[in-house]
This record gives sequence, C-alpha cells and structure tokens, in this order.
Amino acid sequence: MFTKEELDEIKKSINIVEFIGRYVNLQKAGSSYRGLCPFHSDNDPSFYVHPQRGFFHCFGCGEKGDIITFYQKIENLSFSEAVKRLADYAGIPIEVDTAESEYDRYTAILSRLATIYNRELRENNHDILKYLEEKRKITPNTISEFQLGYSPDERTFPQSLQSKLRADEKSLLQFGVLLRRGTSFKDRFAGRLMIPIDNESGRVVGFGGRIMVADQGPKYMNSSESKYFQKNRLLFNLSRAKAAIKQLNYVVIAEGYFDV
Repeated sequence: MFTKEELDEIKKSINIVEFIGRYVNLQKAGSSYRGLCPFHSDNDPSFYVHPQRGFFHCFGCGEKGDIITFYQKIENLSFSEAVKRLADYAGIPIEVDTAESEYDRYTAILSRLATIYNRELRENNHDILKYLEEKRKITPNTISEFQLGYSPDERTFPQSLQSKLRADEKSLLQFGVLLRRGTSFKDRFAGRLMIPIDNESGRVVGFGGRIMVADQGPKYMNSSESKYFQKNRLLFNLSRAKAAIKQLNYVVIAEGYFDV
C-alpha cells in the first residue's frame, strides 16, 4: 500500500526521541535515551530509544521496532492508520488506497458534524452567540476558527443526522454520534455548546459539550473514549499552536477550553 520511499521519508522527517517523548519521560543515556516502558509494568527504566538507528527496544518485555511500530502499539492502530496519521503529523503527502479507512470515515463524519453544530449556533441560536460574545468575550472570528457550535435539544435533530452526515446508522452508533433510546435515537450533547477537539494533525476526533441550562446534567461532557479519542492523550489546540511553540520554544498550558 505504501512504498518504501514513502515510509523512509516519514521516519526521517519525525524525530523519534521527540515523538516517543510525548508518551514516555526519556532521559539521555550515552548515545541513547531511556525511560519506563509504556508497554509493561516497569519500575527500573528498561525502555531505550536509539535516535541514530531510528528504533526503540525494551529489555524488559522485548517490545521493539521503529516509530511506526511504536505508534501502532501505543495508540492501538492498524499499520495503515499509523502511517497515514504520521504522514499527517509530518506534513508529508502520500498516495493512499482509494478505499476509505475507518479513521478517515470517523474523522470525516465528526468534521461534518462540527460544521452542522456550527451552523446551528450561527443561524438558530443568537442568544448563545450573544452569551459567547458579551459574557465570554469570544469574537466571531474565534467562533469561526474553533468551529464552536450548538447541539439543539430537539427530538427531530438526531433523526436527521443520518442523511445530513451521509453516514449509516451503524457508523453513527459505533462512533458515538448517536445513542439509542428504545426505538429512537438521541444526541448525547443535546442542549450543549459544542467545542470540536482535534488531534495534532487537525482532524476532529471528539467534542466537548458545555451545558447551557443549569441543573440539566454535568457542566461539561466529552465524547466517549475510543481508539481515536483518548482525552488524556490530547492537548486541546495543539494543531494550531505547534508552529508557534517551535518558533518561540515555550508553551502556555491553560486549564479549560475557554481559557485556551
């Protein structure tokens, strides 16, 4: 599916120490780096990364491989999904099979859903727009840039999503877009201000939803965890901020979405 030249370019374009360092606290050890292995219960650092040779090896559990293997294992991805996401991360265009992967289908559906929520906010919920602009001092440009939206608390809305998203019922249930309630469906975020959450490549992989009416559920609710959305492994807004982080060599981390 991928040529050797494409795979080599991806591996050469990403600093393996920096990338694995996002998951493992690495310390320099001679010409290598070592840390506690993320793949087994490790008390004495046995996980080594060799930057010159471009691979990792754990002397405790035996796991080893290149950056693609590491990404597959740490994020529970297929080989093709790992390669595509690493290519996105490195900004490398690659020729892909015309067959859509599950990852591509998942992110495409969530991206379209973010657009629908954003349209609902802009066209049908001027009171919430007023709240954002006057109470939270969020400009229309920021609303547009972050694709803030609204999930209407209407019975007909979830019923219409299948045709609007151009997706089958099974996919919408599998990806957590809809919840089944008896013979009908429910949007888990009904009545919430919607904040799309993207990964480092800028693909929408989940949502944060803020309740707009007090005492109608938890203040914030996130998409259900999946192999594409683990909230504790995502840093909100990193896709937009990473260029500036590299340029300035520091980053300011805030607690909540609106702080960001």
